[in-house]
Amino acid sequence: ILNVGWSLIHELYFYSIFSLILIISSPRIRLTILWVWALLSSSLYFYMFPENPWLQVVTNPFNIEFTLGATLAYAMSNIQSYSYRLWPHCILATLMTLIYWISQFGWYFPESIERVIFFSLPISLLALAALISPPTSGPVAHFFERIGDASYSIYLTHVPVLAVINTLAAPSSLQINVLFAL
Repeated sequence: ILNVGWSLIHELYFYSIFSLILIISSPRIRLTILWVWALLSSSLYFYMFPENPWLQVVTNPFNIEFTLGATLAYAMSNIQSYSYRLWPHCILATLMTLIYWISQFGWYFPESIERVIFFSLPISLLALAALISPPTSGPVAHFFERIGDASYSIYLTHVPVLAVINTLAAPSSLQINVLFAL
C-alpha cells in the first residue's frame, strides 16, 4: 500500500533491539553495544549477501543509520551549551560530501553502505548542526518547526505525491531527483 513500508519494517526491528538495550543502565554502554551490533550485523550483510528477507533486515546497513540517530540523541543529552563554533563546520562537511558524491556519481542514490557513508553521515552532521546551533525565533525558525511537526506525514506521502507530480508535469530526471531530495 505504501512504498515506504519497507523502512517501517526496519524501524520496528531497530526499536525492538533498542528496547532490549534499555535494560542496561549506563547510556555509554548501551551506545557501545548498539555500535558493536550495527557494525557486526552490517558486516554480515556484505559477507553473506542474504536472500532471506529476515536476514536482509537483521544484517542491513540501515542499522548503522539508526545507531547514528541514537548517537546524536546521546550527544545532545550530554552537551551543556550550544556550540557556536562547531555547527558551521558540520554544514560545510555535509555540503562538501554531497557535492563530491554528485560530481562523481551524478544523482544516483545508493542502496547500501555507500548510502551510509555519503548520505547518512553528512545528514547526521547536518542534524547535529541544527541541534547545536544557537536557538532562534522568527518566521524561518517557525517554518522549520512546522516542517518538523509534519515530517512523518511528509515521509508517508512523499512517494505518491511525487509520482503524481511526475505524471502531470513530466519533469526531467534531474528535477525529480531534486524533488525527492527535498
